[in-house]
Amino acid sequence: MVWDMRSGIRKPILAGLVTVFCMGVALPAGYSQEVDEQSMLSNVPDWLTRTDISVFANEDRVNISLETLQPLLSMEQGGIFFQGRATGGTEWDGDNSDNWTLNAGIGARHFFGDNLILGVNAFYDHATEYHHNRVGAGFEVISSNLTARVNGYEALSDWKHVSTVGNITTQERALSGIDGEIEAVVPYMPWLRAAVGGYHWQAKANDDITGLKTSLRGDLTRYAKLEVGGSFDNYDEKAWARLTISLGERKETQFTAADDFISNAPLPKRDLSAQLWQKVLRTNEIVTERRTINASTGTVSGAGVYISGE
Repeated sequence: MVWDMRSGIRKPILAGLVTVFCMGVALPAGYSQEVDEQSMLSNVPDWLTRTDISVFANEDRVNISLETLQPLLSMEQGGIFFQGRATGGTEWDGDNSDNWTLNAGIGARHFFGDNLILGVNAFYDHATEYHHNRVGAGFEVISSNLTARVNGYEALSDWKHVSTVGNITTQERALSGIDGEIEAVVPYMPWLRAAVGGYHWQAKANDDITGLKTSLRGDLTRYAKLEVGGSFDNYDEKAWARLTISLGERKETQFTAADDFISNAPLPKRDLSAQLWQKVLRTNEIVTERRTINASTGTVSGAGVYISGE
């Protein structure tokens, strides 16, 4: 885990993540001709089409997640759903492999005409290593080619003991905060979306975290999607990538790189009815800060923050 107060971005890693994205875009077009995905997974239960496994990596760590969204109530003009996620990971150097983050939430979405969906959601988040707890609430506006999201997070747990070495005790706590983004379809490439947003997390022993984030999200096939992005704040700059594999053909995916790499129209209209059950995008990992306490002098000092980008 990197707790340096100021660490620059590692340019070779950023270049590598961009290369991975380009390779992921290029491969499906040729490979899709050889693999009949529909025949392979035609008997997959419907609930598996909304369940996926993802691998997330940045310069510090790698995470593996299992996530699902399942409708609870379907109505003519909307619906209510459950979304759950479990994430485990490790630092590249092997540290911090015991922490799991569990997320569970309820959401509701409603159609307004044929061109707009409004959604609200609420989540409970738990990190197992130091037993951090947090709740969150979010709001979404989804249209054919533009989506806006805002999420708020409220930490429930206080300082947790991490270690004591000599007279120095290290503690960690979850942070409250807010994030948001606007996502737009890339013209003539309807399978690709660009997003830009920001975030702010409130710390006590350290400076608050304020930053910007940007990403590219591409549906490679109806089973695979790839996302690369970066975050830039007053502590650090990070590049990251996420590969997601669905356990069944995703119903919300209308355009893919394999089938619609370049479209005839700049912004083909997307069927919004299929977007009713898309997964909520939010910061799932709990953002934390650390402090040290000197038992001899009583001095309390900030010891850095942690935000993975997940």
